[in-house]
Amino acid sequence: MVEKMREGDFIFSWWFSGAIFVGIFILGIVIGNGIAVTDPDFLITNQTAHDVVSISTQILATILAIVISLTILAVEMTSSKYSPRVIEIFKKNTFMIFFIFSYLFLISGGLIFLTFSDNPNFLISRTNGTLFLLITGILLLLMLIPYIFTTFEFLNAERIVKRLANLIDIKTINPQTDPFQSLFDVIYGAIRINDFTTMSTGLVSAEDRFKEIIGKDREYRQMDYVAFRFFDDLKRCGFLLIEKKEEKYAFEIITRLNTI
Repeated sequence: MVEKMREGDFIFSWWFSGAIFVGIFILGIVIGNGIAVTDPDFLITNQTAHDVVSISTQILATILAIVISLTILAVEMTSSKYSPRVIEIFKKNTFMIFFIFSYLFLISGGLIFLTFSDNPNFLISRTNGTLFLLITGILLLLMLIPYIFTTFEFLNAERIVKRLANLIDIKTINPQTDPFQSLFDVIYGAIRINDFTTMSTGLVSAEDRFKEIIGKDREYRQMDYVAFRFFDDLKRCGFLLIEKKEEKYAFEIITRLNTI
């Protein structure tokens, strides 16, 4: 249902996020058809259908535009504060992806319905279509609450460094790139703005991931390169801390070396 990536760090998996939004559309169909079947005399006039669908579509479009704008602004602020590498983590927000596409799909469906609902040969009855669009729209509005929480979770700096550490995969390591670069870029950014809590979390996450990689396959042919890049990144952190005259935090680098 959810993926546990590190201590208390939960995100929605692809299949669970998809199941939520597919379930919303199915629930909209079931409730809409249920109302129509339960009360056969309940009919929605053409004008009422147009008014309801038009208003609900406009509301969804407005909310989607505001959500996208605020989300982009939040990501830009976080990436400029720490590192553009933050965007790599934001792309993993599966809940956001399904949320946006669900809104776009329902808005598109509403526009199509407004265009063809007057046609007597239209596949969906006016009443069923209106009820489906209205009920599904209400359910999607409720999804704003978990969307806000998951977005804030993805913008949490300490969570970001943990996720970046988790993305380091031994299968994708090659001599042309530093496997720890994304993670340490955020750590460097944290040091520059004196966010030493995020720095410490990042260093611990980097150390844990390095130990995991070594522990999985000590005979891994690129292990020397992985070790070289890791310790080189640690050295850069130490130099940056000394440059900022933060000697007490520089000792944490020594602590990390002693625990490896």
